[in-house]
Amino acid sequence: KRYYSILIYAISLSEGAEDDFLAKSIIQFYDLAEKYDKLLTYLISLSQRCVEKTGAYKTAIHYLKEASIICTKLNNAANKEIKKLIGERVSTMEWFVYTQESFQTMDRLSFEEFCLDLLSQQNKIIRDGDCYALLVKFFSASEQYDLAYNYLNAMFERGINPYEFIDRSVVKTLLQVVGKENA
Repeated sequence: KRYYSILIYAISLSEGAEDDFLAKSIIQFYDLAEKYDKLLTYLISLSQRCVEKTGAYKTAIHYLKEASIICTKLNNAANKEIKKLIGERVSTMEWFVYTQESFQTMDRLSFEEFCLDLLSQQNKIIRDGDCYALLVKFFSASEQYDLAYNYLNAMFERGINPYEFIDRSVVKTLLQVVGKENA
């Protein structure tokens, strides 16, 4: 078990530790070493890295659900609270993924309210850039270009590079439509 622990630690620090194959190997090693508390921590941090690096919310949800199972195995008061927090995170991410996939069929007020609520949260679950990008896409798709431009501009004002979140052609088209193509 000691060798597993040393090996796991070394691998988890390596570049690309969120790579699917490598992540599965690390999870298996933690399981073999029966280091469930460390596995729980790894799964939570892995889900966070998936979101921070690439906005891979579906993958992050998968890792958080695995972490929730580990909380059940550990079965103590602290882990019950962690499981509750994981559940809230998963719920928010699942709703965001649903919103990303079906934003064109949603009504404006509930959609905008949901995104603005995410932006106002202190404990960030969804990246601000993803929320703004969704707002820009929604209002561009519904031909409300002034609102789309306002949210694009909000990204610039907050130091968020919109090109990391929105296709260049969408940004270019939006800027042309509102007469700001040189902005």
